[in-house]
Amino acid sequence: MYAKCSVLGMAKQAFVELPVRDIVSWNILIAGYSEHGLYADSLKCFGQMKHKGYSPDAVTYASILKACGNIGAANQGTLIHSEISENRILRDNIILGNALVDLYAKCGDLTEAQIVFNDLKVQDVVSWTSLIAGYCEHGHDEEALVCFEEMKQRGPLPNAITFVCILKACSNIGVLERGEKYFESMTTTYGIVPNSEHHTSLVMLYSHAGCFDKAMAVAKKMPSTDRLPAYFAILHACQKWGNVQIGRLAFEHAFALDKASAVPYIFMNSLHISADIQYADNMEVLQLMNNDSLI
Repeated sequence: MYAKCSVLGMAKQAFVELPVRDIVSWNILIAGYSEHGLYADSLKCFGQMKHKGYSPDAVTYASILKACGNIGAANQGTLIHSEISENRILRDNIILGNALVDLYAKCGDLTEAQIVFNDLKVQDVVSWTSLIAGYCEHGHDEEALVCFEEMKQRGPLPNAITFVCILKACSNIGVLERGEKYFESMTTTYGIVPNSEHHTSLVMLYSHAGCFDKAMAVAKKMPSTDRLPAYFAILHACQKWGNVQIGRLAFEHAFALDKASAVPYIFMNSLHISADIQYADNMEVLQLMNNDSLI
C-alpha cells in the first residue's frame, strides 16, 4: 500500500520492520521503486534480495527488466535474460516476455527485441507497441510503420500509445498524408479519442512538413493547459524552415502561457540566428529574457 502511494521511505521502513520477509514483500518494494522511477533503488533492492537467498520469480524479473530498460542497463538486462532462460521462468508468461521486448527496444538492441518478440506465443498490444516504439525511438521510422501495418493485418488492435509512436514516425520521415490518415483512423476505425499527446504529435507532423497554418489551427483548438508543447514543436520546426513570422506568433502564444519558461526564448533566439535576423530584432527577444530574469 505504501509503495503504491509513493511513500517509498515508509514502505522501506515497514519492510525493514517485517518479522518475516518473503518473495511477495520483496516484490512489492522492488515494484514500488520501479513504478515510481527509482530504478537504481529497484536494482539495489533486487541485489539485496538475491544476496539474502531469495529466488526471484516472474513478478520480480518483470519489475527489474523495466528498471534496466529505463536506465539503459543493457548488459545487466541481458544477464537477467540469461538467468530467466536458465530458470525456465519465461515459458508462456506474456508479461515477462513483453518486459524483455521493452528492455531490448529501449536499449536499442532491436535485433534482439525482434527475436524475443517472434518467440512470444502470444503477441498482445503491449508486445507490438514496445517493438514499434523501439524502432521509432532509435531512428528506424520506416521499420516502425512496416511493423504497424503488420500489426493491423495480424495483430491486436492498436491503442493510444501505439498511435503516439506512429504519428511521431510519420513526422520524422515527413509522410504527411499517411500521418493524417492514421490520426483520422484513431476515431473512425478504432474508437480512440485523441488526447493532448496525439494532438501535439499532429502539430509536429504539420510543422515538420511546413504546413504551419494547419499546425497553428490544431494548437489553438487544444485546451490552453495542453498547448505549450505544441507551440514548442512549431517553434522548433520554424528553425528548419526559417519561418520567422510563424515563429514569432508561436513565441507570443508560448510566452502568454508560461512567462517563466526559457524554452520559447531559446527557440526564438536560435531562429533569429539561423535566419540571419538583424541584431536589433534579436535584441528584442534577449531584452524580454532579461526583463523576466531569465538571463
